Amino acid sequence: MPHSHYSSDMTKKLCHVCQQWRNRDDFYTHWKASKRSDGRSNTCKTCSARRAIEWRAVNRKRWNKSRTFKSLEKTLGISQNQYDALISLYPECPACGRTEGVRGHSLAVDHCHTTGVIRGMLCPECNLALGNIRDSVETLYRLIFYLETVDTRHGVLLQAVRERNELSRRQRMFTF
Repeated sequence: MPHSHYSSDMTKKLCHVCQQWRNRDDFYTHWKASKRSDGRSNTCKTCSARRAIEWRAVNRKRWNKSRTFKSLEKTLGISQNQYDALISLYPECPACGRTEGVRGHSLAVDHCHTTGVIRGMLCPECNLALGNIRDSVETLYRLIFYLETVDTRHGVLLQAVRERNELSRRQRMFTF
């Protein structure tokens, strides 16, 4: 005998939220399938998506934190407890001294992309800066040199840099 939430031929099912009859394929398979006769959720996919969007809008911080820790666990194998331990070791960014990013984001786990070894915690901006230069110490030194030798009043390089470039050009001319 068919259940009241199924059509007589069992091809359609009644959504508990919108109260519309829908094809069985319009319902997600449910993780408690053994407890349901058809192994499907009682809410259609459309209503499930709408409810998820509404929940995330109300619980944005909780949702973001959950996604962050799921991502850390998946990519670096770090649990929330391990993250909290890292935060206690590195309460602020060692590069700039901030305890959080400019937009209020928590400190990021800095790791070597080659080895996967965790180096510490950085604010999101400093972590992005390292990523953008591909963790190159040489590039970082060049950027420091550049910042120290630019005359910010006139937007031109100082005389020392011009002389260094001229010397370098001359050396290249005589290299065979």
